[in-house]
Amino acid sequence: MSSIPPRILCLDLGDVVVRICHTWAEACARAGLPYHEETPEESAARHGARQKLIARHEVNEITDREYFEGLASLSGDRYSADDVARIHDCWLLGEFDGVASLIEEWNRRPGHRTACLSNTNARHWELLSSEALRPGEFPGFRAIQERHASQILRLRKPGAEIYQACARELGAAGGEIVFFDDRPENVVAARAVGWQAHEIRHDGDPAAQIRAVLTTLE
Repeated sequence: MSSIPPRILCLDLGDVVVRICHTWAEACARAGLPYHEETPEESAARHGARQKLIARHEVNEITDREYFEGLASLSGDRYSADDVARIHDCWLLGEFDGVASLIEEWNRRPGHRTACLSNTNARHWELLSSEALRPGEFPGFRAIQERHASQILRLRKPGAEIYQACARELGAAGGEIVFFDDRPENVVAARAVGWQAHEIRHDGDPAAQIRAVLTTLE
């Protein structure tokens, strides 16, 4: 791990800045739609196709509508494309307490910047970015100064290329970036390209965990 004092605080979004649903059933409930459970055999048979669809959506190879229609088809038509769109919009639950103030504090430090690097998609990015669509819900995200994501860079974590592309956009050496992500494989990949990377547990207090690490880097 680099001993360079970091000047860029870079955050994953889901389960670090933004609270999200963790199951389809939870998102259905939030959308006011019935949850249609699959058999284990159906779930196993469709898993690979769903993961490919998600990956294509996250690098902007397909539109939101194509994604919703694809998931509807893979549900065996238990859900319509419009149902899937409602469920998708309900996946974002707001922000973790304390994250916005942490980001704003880092922004005020001379010579320091905030950034994000997330695997996400165009529709979720729109909901996060638009005060009109989700008023007052994502102040931390909107305070982030430099926002990078899979659907913009057309690359996904944990591939090394997305970290390298992000560092180029930031104009920073890897060791100058301190990065927080909830997925161990993304942390390992970030460290491999020289970033100071740390894992966050979403079932704890992300803001407190981030502050604890940053204190050790002072």
